[in-house]
Amino acid sequence: MSDNEFPQIIIISGACCSPGLNKLDQELENTLRQVLHEMNLSVDIRKISLSAVLNRVEQLSSRQLDQVTMLFRKYGTKFTPAIMINEAVCCAGKPPAKDQLKEIMSKALA
Repeated sequence: MSDNEFPQIIIISGACCSPGLNKLDQELENTLRQVLHEMNLSVDIRKISLSAVLNRVEQLSSRQLDQVTMLFRKYGTKFTPAIMINEAVCCAGKPPAKDQLKEIMSKALA
């Protein structure tokens, strides 16, 4: 990844289908923002609902859409919240700890 290229970060929220997941979404967003701040990164975070993905309201690449669809078929909304960096789901089901998220971001930037 070049110096001026930043990863595309997408949070996939299942709160549209299971409102109880909203708390996990908020936890993930807060931790992600803290990590990006600590790593001195200015990266846009795009949050999309699972229903918007499955109904193809949100535009994702075919690879991204395939991953989300496969996870939904296998786990239902339990795979959310999920973080997708560029073309890959890198964590799903529960918000990662801050240290785990730093490691994920470091690998994405490598």
